[in-house]
Amino acid sequence: MVCTFACRANRTSSILVLGIYIKIDKKKAKQRLLKRIEKVKSGCWIWKRSKTDVGYGHLTFDGIYYSAHRFSYIIYKGEIPKGLFVLHKCDNRLCVNPKHLFVGNQSDNMKDCYIKNRHARISVLGQEAWNSKLKDKDVVKIKKLYKMGLIQKKIAEMFNVDRSLISRVINNKRWKHIVIIPQ
Repeated sequence: MVCTFACRANRTSSILVLGIYIKIDKKKAKQRLLKRIEKVKSGCWIWKRSKTDVGYGHLTFDGIYYSAHRFSYIIYKGEIPKGLFVLHKCDNRLCVNPKHLFVGNQSDNMKDCYIKNRHARISVLGQEAWNSKLKDKDVVKIKKLYKMGLIQKKIAEMFNVDRSLISRVINNKRWKHIVIIPQ
């Protein structure tokens, strides 16, 4: 962080944001942040304003868009080194308490995610997967239709999916846990 004596005396600091040094009035920034939070018993400072679609708080300050937790880290702890993430000790995406925030790289982020059991479940199969386009019963029908001689393109149209998905089902690249027992 680059800051002159005059800068410190005025309670401002120059922070590197997207490769540009920006002057931030820390007093004004802290006041703005504190007006938009609720302090709870756990020690978290919960962001009460706008949120992203994945559940993080966000704001615009002096014309620059920030994630709320990153903004808090910047004004209370300083610059975020390039390539690092701001992680939550408390595992609460809406928390902006600087005591609950720390920086880490992608590996740290993934380890933190795994330790806190927020990682993707590899054991989730078929219709239990969040992005599944088919149900187990659909896969049974697809395999039977193909054995009856229907082409993949027609089957894909029937189930409103891409032909490549039908190919992966038929060739047991996907949904291999669904087995058709010959009668």
